[in-house]
Amino acid sequence: MNRGNAYHRLGRLDEALSAFASSVLFVPSRPSLRERAALHETLLQVAEIFLYQGKAFHARSVLANLETHFESLEEDHRTRRRCSALKAFAEGDLRSGVSLLEAEVCRAEQGEAALSSDNWVSDVLHTLQWAYREMGDSDAAENALKRIGDRMLRSAMTTVDALRATPSIVQHLAADAKVREIDQYLMTKRVLPSTSSLVEFGRTWEYLISLSASAAAAEDSSLEHGVRVGALAKRLAVLAGETPSSAEAIGRAALLHDIGKVSVPQFILSKKEPLSEKEQELLDAHGAVGGQLLERADFDGKRTAVNIALCHHHAFDGLGGQRSPAGEKIPLEARIVAICDAFDAMVVGRPRHEAMTVQEALRDLASRSGRDFDPHLIALFVDLVRTLHREHPDLATFLSAEAESIPYFAAQRMLRRASSSVQRSARQRQR
Repeated sequence: MNRGNAYHRLGRLDEALSAFASSVLFVPSRPSLRERAALHETLLQVAEIFLYQGKAFHARSVLANLETHFESLEEDHRTRRRCSALKAFAEGDLRSGVSLLEAEVCRAEQGEAALSSDNWVSDVLHTLQWAYREMGDSDAAENALKRIGDRMLRSAMTTVDALRATPSIVQHLAADAKVREIDQYLMTKRVLPSTSSLVEFGRTWEYLISLSASAAAAEDSSLEHGVRVGALAKRLAVLAGETPSSAEAIGRAALLHDIGKVSVPQFILSKKEPLSEKEQELLDAHGAVGGQLLERADFDGKRTAVNIALCHHHAFDGLGGQRSPAGEKIPLEARIVAICDAFDAMVVGRPRHEAMTVQEALRDLASRSGRDFDPHLIALFVDLVRTLHREHPDLATFLSAEAESIPYFAAQRMLRRASSSVQRSARQRQR
């Protein structure tokens, strides 16, 4: 079901339906309470997708199927109420459905459902955003979008605060499924003992790295955009006159430059169509949000990381819509990362634009020299990239190689290799 959830939040509805259908096939004939709850959540999300696609009849059929699973009054009342709301939507009664879901969000936010640590409320708010749009209430739809972002940010800040209070203790992350999955894999491969792995992932720095990478996963499925930006940034910093240790610190801090995207719903980052004004506003705020989040953390190099997060989208000429500073008042580390960030986004590509060649990207950067970027740094960067590209034609792969030296990214790579191996074995058995 996790894969279906991910596709759903990215707005890739057909792929979500396919993933959910596959998960339903493997539900036991006599499911446990946990398996039954997972099935109910799957059916709810399938019904939501049909509603988004304008297939009310299909949604009603799924919800009728779901109701046959309600075996007693002890059944999860939250699921029942959400089912009732979706039925109202499917029958065209949008106002009743909205009232039911808003009441659910209110219950959760008042602590009745103990939902502050999961994604359930964000999913309900996403449904509310759709419903308000269908009703023609654009203000309420935009407010629901903002509430999703605010909730995601609060969750991240809560974890950062907890880690700052007990930086060497991992109970705050021990329940995280991804951490457990990575740790189990490392134990199996005898790469690290369990306690060593969990402590590594429990530290504030490692949590921030994982948060930053996953926040922008919809734009970069490799999760290694920050690694490539950091690899370029530390090289450019040396050319700009920084000492090797200072350059290393800039490269390290660059890993966190997009951490503010934790407050941007994934479907916005994965959207191929032009963003609405409100969506663009949420995306543009990720620098300020990132700075605010990093200010709350406690780690070496914090000031450099905060400067980068806050200022890496400030236009050099001060006319780019971001509030001051401008020119050389923008911290050097932020001016460096601004160039490296833009370059990697161009050559790797984003959902809203195709990947450029290295030469096309360099020409684009040069055309914005003095306007968006520091002209002195642009000249240094163009020479740097041309040299690197001659020596390493597959530049992105070369720059990503440093991921192997960072525990979080190394573990992610091992998990991907293990997953590919399992899939290959499954295909071979089917032949």
